[in-house]
Amino acid sequence: EQRHRLHRFTAPGTAARPFDAPAALRTSPKNGGAEAITLLRGNQLLILSERLEAGPGIGAGWIGSGRTWRAVGLRKTGIFHPVGAATRDDGTVFLLERRFTVIGGIAVRVSRVPPGNIVPGAVFQGIELAELAPPLVADNFEGIAVRRGKPGETLIYIVSDDNFHSLQRTLLLMFSLAE
Repeated sequence: EQRHRLHRFTAPGTAARPFDAPAALRTSPKNGGAEAITLLRGNQLLILSERLEAGPGIGAGWIGSGRTWRAVGLRKTGIFHPVGAATRDDGTVFLLERRFTVIGGIAVRVSRVPPGNIVPGAVFQGIELAELAPPLVADNFEGIAVRRGKPGETLIYIVSDDNFHSLQRTLLLMFSLAE
């Protein structure tokens, strides 16, 4: 955040090295850059900017490998912004989106994007699975991971960060999605 850039670890125990990011990422708002990043099938990264828009209601994103980046767009619904992404073994992408307003407070939404919907040049939209808003547990969730559970089950984990702030908590929630 603040200085939009990417780094990667090439091996355990080594220092992170700079990784060529999409040039347009540098135009993201100061606290609204590459929050949602996941490795897609085919060894390409998906990067979604939290607050940069490619057009009205379309969040800016890119697919690439560090040398070449191609634009994609996330059709936004409501006032949610992408803050996390994770790819399941079949290529389904799970998105974590967050919103905050003074009146409505904080809320997060988990959605999924079917395999094949995220391709260069496409504008895709997630299919909502859940929304967490008060009185349910709601906090500064900004991380998501997915894995297979027992047959027919996907386990979805979301994590919040307290940012060393007394009004926020560090939480880890797990959900089971039966399919």
